[in-house]
Amino acid sequence: MKVITEAILRLELKASEPEVYYVEKGKLLSPAAREYLQQRKIKVANACNERSEKTAVSESRTPEEKPAPATVSDAKFIDYETGAYYTEKPEHMTHLHGNVLVVKNHPRIIFRGKLDSLQSLIVLEQTVLAEKEGNQKVIRDLSEILGILRQIMRCDVLEEELKSDTILGLTHAELRERSHDPMKYYKVKQMV
Repeated sequence: MKVITEAILRLELKASEPEVYYVEKGKLLSPAAREYLQQRKIKVANACNERSEKTAVSESRTPEEKPAPATVSDAKFIDYETGAYYTEKPEHMTHLHGNVLVVKNHPRIIFRGKLDSLQSLIVLEQTVLAEKEGNQKVIRDLSEILGILRQIMRCDVLEEELKSDTILGLTHAELRERSHDPMKYYKVKQMV
């Protein structure tokens, strides 16, 4: 049985706004896809044998049912990908910067989430080391790395260039050299 995911629906319904989405026999809507359709106020129905998927998607709302597009003066938000204007922030979107919106699974939002997760892991490790009265140099080094991760996040949000010359007192070239030849510097074989 084929599962229709939210990502598949987003691609399929990108250019149209059907009143009803027909699920063909032998296919199943994922919970996220069902929620996506509910958010867009699209009803879900089982497809009749005569209806094809193409017909189901192309059956769009009439122009008078569609909300009028926001004018530039009314717009509070702008879609980063399409340049469309919104007077209200759609539920499936989030802020990229300022009043610019992207979908919540946009690569830059995923990147920010991973940066945030890495920061939380570093703080957790610092806490564990501090409780065990661990190596203070490692705690300081983790603190420096945490600061750099915060700079990276700030630069991404504000769309600035990262101006960090060193990490742990090493330049980019020195870090690269050590990562490419750990035996020379740390007496450890390179992990493959």
